[in-house]
Amino acid sequence: MKQQDEAATKKDLEKVEQRLQNVESGLQEVEERLTAKIDANGAKIDANSGTLSRLTSLALNNQAEIKKIVTRDEFNRRMDEVISGQDKMVQIFMHLDEERVAATARVDRIEGDVQENKLKIQELQTKIAR
Repeated sequence: MKQQDEAATKKDLEKVEQRLQNVESGLQEVEERLTAKIDANGAKIDANSGTLSRLTSLALNNQAEIKKIVTRDEFNRRMDEVISGQDKMVQIFMHLDEERVAATARVDRIEGDVQENKLKIQELQTKIAR
């Protein structure tokens, strides 16, 4: 059985043209809906661009601030340095206090010697004056 080609009639062509018009109409409707959605999304993107710019700016500022923050290890090292310096100061103060006590004792001895010498001088002056 051989299939024979039939000649297309004017009615067949009209049907094809009608279907093409329907497809074109459908495509045009889809294009219009997609264009409306794209425009709506564009408006949303434009509305959010200001917020996005502010968020980007805040993120950059926060990143700069975060770099300034001291880590726990850095803080602990610095505190160790401070405590070590304070320990050295306490040692110096204790040494100075010991020296002050010794100097005060020596001054007291010298003052005692001076008083003794004053008494001896007065005794000698009294003996000489007689």
